[in-house]
Amino acid sequence: MVDDTYLLACRALSYSPKLLLVPTPVSGAAPSQPPALVTLMDTAMYGVLMQHREACCSVLSFLVRVSHTHTHTHTHTHTHQLA
Repeated sequence: MVDDTYLLACRALSYSPKLLLVPTPVSGAAPSQPPALVTLMDTAMYGVLMQHREACCSVLSFLVRVSHTHTHTHTHTHTHQLA
């Protein structure tokens, strides 16, 4: 389940990074961090410690992709929209 979740998150970063990187606007509220990204980062702390090779690799792959924005394949077309 962890493996599939983070593989899907990597897919989302590749094809639609706005889903994970842009906060959802809430009327009348201050801007916040994207809820999906916050949840994925929180659970990644536990995923890295798992004794399951494929799951751990998927989590680490996701963390690398999030921390290196130039690895997102379609991010360059959305860079002006993310700022």
